[in-house]
Parts: sequence; structure tokens; C-alpha cells
Amino acid sequence: MLLRHITNINSLESIIKDGCLDSKYNKRKHDRDYLSFELNPKTNFLVDIFHLLKEWDPEETFELLFDGEKLLENHYEIHDSMDNIKFNKQIDVGWKLKGKVSFSENDIEMIGDYCFIKGKVSLEYLTKETKEKILKVTENS
Repeated sequence: MLLRHITNINSLESIIKDGCLDSKYNKRKHDRDYLSFELNPKTNFLVDIFHLLKEWDPEETFELLFDGEKLLENHYEIHDSMDNIKFNKQIDVGWKLKGKVSFSENDIEMIGDYCFIKGKVSLEYLTKETKEKILKVTENS
């Protein structure tokens, strides 16, 4: 099981310094103390359009992939809602992209379901590939 969190590359330095993703940095109030993830991503569609959702430059998008099995083994709770409030990816993504890019219902279906973890998630659960990607990016900056 993979969990994908998408962040701004400019946030990497503070994420690495903290050694974790921390919900205290959430900018949206409705996120409460939860971190958002895409569960078992099927494609890169969400990564490819994420800059449009956040109004970033395309090169600012950076994905962090976490090993969901290891998280579960270490007592992290992966929720399908935030305090029993579910989010509909079709409405969320479709509404934000309206008029910005051409997409179909099939494109949105290729986005994995949303899932959430409350609080913090240690970077020790990043996949090996993600750790290597972070190393390359930090060495070049």
C-alpha cells in the first residue's frame, strides 16, 4: 500500500529539518489536524495537475511516497475521512480545475482515494525511491 502526499518543493527543507510531515503546517482550516494522502496512486494525473489546484509553478510540485504497510505496522491510523467527514475527489478536483485544463471523468477516476493521518508522519516511512529523490534535490540546491 502506497500513500502519496504532494507538497511544494520549497517546503522540503523544513520537512526534512522536522523529520516528519506535520499537520501544524496545514494552510486549510478544514484539514484540522490531518495530513492528506492519495491512497495507492494509479497514475501521475494528480501530480501533473496539482500545481493548478494550488496555483504553483509546475516545477514546484514534489511527491512524497510513504509505505502504508509499515505505517500500519507501527500503529499509524489511516482514515478514509477527517472526523467522519468524507471528501469527494471528483467534486473537489473538478471544481478547482474548471476552465484551467481539459480533463474527463475518467481522468479523475485515475486519482486514488483520499486518505488521512492525524498529526505527524515520520520520514522514516518514505519509500527508498523517495528518499533517493530527496537526496538528489537537496544536493542540487
